[in-house]
Amino acid sequence: MLVTRIRMRKRELALRKVNGASNGSLLSLLLWELVLLLIVSSGLGLMIIELILPGFRSLSQIAEDTSFYYSKTLMYILLLILITISLAAILIRYVSKQSLLDSIKHKSNLHLSGWFYKGSVSFQLFVSIGLVFCTMVMMKQLDYLLNSKELGLNRHNIGVIASGYGFEGVPFKEILEQMPDVIECLYGFYTPIPKMSFYSYEVREWEGQADKEQRIKLEKETINQDYANFFQVEVLEGNMLDEKDGKEAVLINEAAAKAFGWDHPIGKKIHLNEKCIVKGVIKNISYNAPIHPVAPAMFFLPDNTGRGGIIFKVKEGTWNVVSEKIKAEVNKVNPNAELMLSNMEEVYDTYMKSERTLCQLLSIVSFICIAIAVFGIFSLVTLSCQQRRKEIAIRKVNGANIGIILNLFFREYLLLLVFSSFFAFPLGYVMMKHWLENYIKQTPIEWWLYAVIFIGMGFVIFLSIIWRVWKAAQQNPAEVLKGE
Repeated sequence: MLVTRIRMRKRELALRKVNGASNGSLLSLLLWELVLLLIVSSGLGLMIIELILPGFRSLSQIAEDTSFYYSKTLMYILLLILITISLAAILIRYVSKQSLLDSIKHKSNLHLSGWFYKGSVSFQLFVSIGLVFCTMVMMKQLDYLLNSKELGLNRHNIGVIASGYGFEGVPFKEILEQMPDVIECLYGFYTPIPKMSFYSYEVREWEGQADKEQRIKLEKETINQDYANFFQVEVLEGNMLDEKDGKEAVLINEAAAKAFGWDHPIGKKIHLNEKCIVKGVIKNISYNAPIHPVAPAMFFLPDNTGRGGIIFKVKEGTWNVVSEKIKAEVNKVNPNAELMLSNMEEVYDTYMKSERTLCQLLSIVSFICIAIAVFGIFSLVTLSCQQRRKEIAIRKVNGANIGIILNLFFREYLLLLVFSSFFAFPLGYVMMKHWLENYIKQTPIEWWLYAVIFIGMGFVIFLSIIWRVWKAAQQNPAEVLKGE
């Protein structure tokens, strides 16, 4: 925009030069205008920072005092001003010199369709498209991780009474059975999220073992049909364990089948202290954050010793009511009791806290970048209309209607959008594909994502230029040519 304004003021600069202004004085004049603009912008920016600082502190969870933020901000502002002025000095010196030469030679071929203008708009669109693409992929992945059944375990509306102190005499079973908002209860199992019980085997021998020195670490879990029904655990191959199978029957997960190198695990033998026979394979269950791989696991029937917590399922939207009632009943028995009551979905959401925060911050940055791009395009279109008033007037005299003129401008910006998308989408894909590799379960990057972003950006550009071009096209050609 600065370069464009200099080009539009080439007559003024030429007149100042004719009246004795030196190149240094012209450079100082233009730089001072830029410096004043940067100072005013910085002041407004600091005012906005003061308004949004509480929200940013909460979102970023950076526990620092106000001086920390302002010291960093002022450092960035001063660095930005220094870089901007340095680059502007070079551009101003070059463009003003060319503008003066063109004015002296009566040339007018330097206009807004130059490489610098197109490059500036393309770069703004490139950054905006890239950030919007990355944000949408992150949001899609976050939604996939939070809601997809690919995690192998239903955790929605499920509460856990794990353990605590001072409520040994509380009749939890009776309390839960009397609550109409409690749908179902599961006893004799430790909560899977957060995982409360850890036990593992080191397997040294199994059927089909290729390397006798190989060792596989297997986590020990318990499961039965009640557990599978409660958490909606999917049996991929074979059958669920039951009491008729005996102690030697086990289930394994997908990760264990892969670790053993079995394509058809049913009936395969694993040698521990005693021989175990694989009866079925269940879907991998993610107990931890999705950036951690699912460990190979072996599942046995529970030993019915009564250990473990109480797991229960509540009706939609009733968790707060149920949890308050349970706490109230515990306080009746012992006001000093320390109850460990948790919601599995809320616990799992804490695993996703960093991704959720990053997604929110990136969404804000993307919105700001889009706004900057829109304002930049709107300003450049305004300057373009001012400089090309004569061209628009001549086109109207020669029979061009408003639609043709509007199409002329929009086609130019559409080409810039296509050019920017050509580079932004592949780079965004490479970056997000690398980011997605941190997760065991990955959402696909589908074609409609590119189409939505491209059409959306095209619509934003159309809205940003239509008013200015429409207004310029509505002007009386005779008045414009007379003024010129």
